Amino acid sequence: MRLIFDGTVRVDERSRACEPAAGEALVRITSAPIDCWDLRSADGPRVPGRFGVGVCEHAETRELVGRRVMIRPVISCGGCDLCLRGLREHCRDRQIMGEAPRDGCFQRWVCVPTENLIALPESLGDEACALAPLVARAIHAARRIRVDARPFVTIVGDDVQALICAQHMTRMNAAVRIVGQQRRRFELCERWGVRHRHADEVGRRGDQDIVLISSGVEDACELAVGLIRPRGRLVLLAPAIAGGQGKRLDPERIVEQEIEVVGVDQGPLDEALDLLARGQFETEALLERRLLIREGPIAYEMARAPASLQVVLDAA
Repeated sequence: MRLIFDGTVRVDERSRACEPAAGEALVRITSAPIDCWDLRSADGPRVPGRFGVGVCEHAETRELVGRRVMIRPVISCGGCDLCLRGLREHCRDRQIMGEAPRDGCFQRWVCVPTENLIALPESLGDEACALAPLVARAIHAARRIRVDARPFVTIVGDDVQALICAQHMTRMNAAVRIVGQQRRRFELCERWGVRHRHADEVGRRGDQDIVLISSGVEDACELAVGLIRPRGRLVLLAPAIAGGQGKRLDPERIVEQEIEVVGVDQGPLDEALDLLARGQFETEALLERRLLIREGPIAYEMARAPASLQVVLDAA
């Protein structure tokens, strides 16, 4: 059984045969989170699912056989100039799980290069693993924007990615504030000691050192530019771009204010999994629901809802 996505979501009861090539492993998927990129419309039919957790059933690396693993979504060549410079996520010949020609993880079996597998600690459940891509982006964002000297940080958005970033940057000694529209999310901010304001109530004084845009707020880009100080840093997280909220920036305002714009997509999954295994993130409150692959159309509808948290698909 697998999901097919070409703008609409449908269930295909057939399982496509998967024969691993040289250097590849065969993974039996147990669960897979719906990532922001999985929600984008596709030009042609595809099996979506950038990220997945499962059991390695076959691999040339015998130590991985029988182990629970998580799949890195970007498959790089390892030999181009970008790969050799340490930018494998931006490989010139890269393939991405869930985008042609690679089938994604919303199916029972998947073949993937062995080097794209991360062995999981037994103590880390599938629920926590579902948040690892979001934690990885938060880690990457903090490094890209150099969170030091206690900067004033505003996160525009109240989706799961925004809440994960707030947890991470608060721990890094940034003065963090969430600006959102879902008042129920403010209860979580209270629990974590994160300041919060409703988007309709926030002043636009242009005094924030760093503003991150995630999703969940209307006119997020206009609001963000009004909050940031001259020569501040504006961060576009992957959810904002996938949801279309990163496409209405005013270039004239950015030039006049000399704002630095930073994009953030993939992050270090291995580090994210380590932090989750050590209990460094609140996870239980961030999971919406787990559904079966056969319930994929319902799961996609839930994941697109503005108030949705993390939705996970189970292959069983």
